[in-house]
Amino acid sequence: MSERDLLIERLEKKLAEKERELAELKKMTYSREDFERIKEEIISQIRAEIPDASQKISELESKIVELRRAVESVINEVAYIKGEIKSLIEKEESAEKVQTEERVVYVPQHQGEGNKEDLIDTERKEKPKGEEEDEDGIIICD
Repeated sequence: MSERDLLIERLEKKLAEKERELAELKKMTYSREDFERIKEEIISQIRAEIPDASQKISELESKIVELRRAVESVINEVAYIKGEIKSLIEKEESAEKVQTEERVVYVPQHQGEGNKEDLIDTERKEKPKGEEEDEDGIIICD
């Protein structure tokens, strides 16, 4: 045999081997109909699960809307209460300010004493610098 015949024989053996491998691979792989059947089965399973999932999603969305409304209501209530507390504190502070400005101590008259100074203004006794007292008892600040 010549070298050429040996080469052809080897190539024919390799070709036969590759054809066997290809046949085995074809057996292992599915046909086009099998792929379509499997694809339809998967799609039907997904479609069967989707209504449950979409219903659950819609339920979750409605719960989120309810929670958002509840949170907004609570925030509004807290803001209202905060405003009320702030106004009460301001009223209390202004009332305290008025009380300290108009603090008057009553000194009862003793029998026999007809003193006109029955009311003593505690603020008048402590005059800071720069304050002058008018004849009518009005304090003037510069």
